[in-house]
Amino acid sequence: MKVLVNAKEVTTDSSTLLDLSKELALPDKGVAVAVNNQIVPRAEWADTPLSEGANIVIIKAACGGWLIVTRMKKEEMLSQNVRMQFISHFTD
Repeated sequence: MKVLVNAKEVTTDSSTLLDLSKELALPDKGVAVAVNNQIVPRAEWADTPLSEGANIVIIKAACGGWLIVTRMKKEEMLSQNVRMQFISHFTD
């Protein structure tokens, strides 16, 4: 199936967010993920199914703040509400 990962089309056989995280070799810590503008806690990745065309945003923590792993400007990628969810995810 095809999904969007940080605005880039990716073809995957992964059926869950956990499978996709393994396929993309995401680190065990310091990563937040939203699927279709909803942040998904890591504990729910195994139970989060992926569907054709899903919009997935991956943010990695960086020294002094957070980093959206993308070529797009963060304002184009995330609504204010989702940005605040990510910030809260890293600071809670």
